[in-house]
Amino acid sequence: MRTFMFIAAALLIACAGTPSSDAQQYPDRPIKLIVPLVAGSPIVSVGRVVTNPLSTRLGQQVIIDARPGGGTTIGLKAAAASAPDGYTLFMYGQNITYVQDLYPDLGVDPLKTFVPVANLMEFSHVLVVGSQVPAKTLKEFVAYAKANPGKLNFGAGLGTMPQIIG
Repeated sequence: MRTFMFIAAALLIACAGTPSSDAQQYPDRPIKLIVPLVAGSPIVSVGRVVTNPLSTRLGQQVIIDARPGGGTTIGLKAAAASAPDGYTLFMYGQNITYVQDLYPDLGVDPLKTFVPVANLMEFSHVLVVGSQVPAKTLKEFVAYAKANPGKLNFGAGLGTMPQIIG
């Protein structure tokens, strides 16, 4: 399964073209990149990789604003509440398509609030098991799990694609 990363519409504004001579040059102050996941997650890692080149290209510092928690809803709400002035970017994964189903009282419709403008990364999810688990295929693993309730553990971030796949 592929996961797609998006930066909110501010990036489109930043790269859209040359402003008129009357307009203030964008950007004239640092830009915040809200990332709603914990350090070390793939999305945060990609965010850290792109901030330096983006800072260089835009001539302003792009700062990661990590807002983990709440199954990514804390960062999502912070980004949605930000002024639509191009100084807050939002980096999110594929869970933007289902977060509202997990949290029906979210108060934000992410598919209407944000516009994807850049695909920064694609990656596949891989299921791995310890060598002590006697399964070599997914079919064998499912059969083992059904035959041994309570013997296996699974870990994933709340509201993340690995949790949904799991």
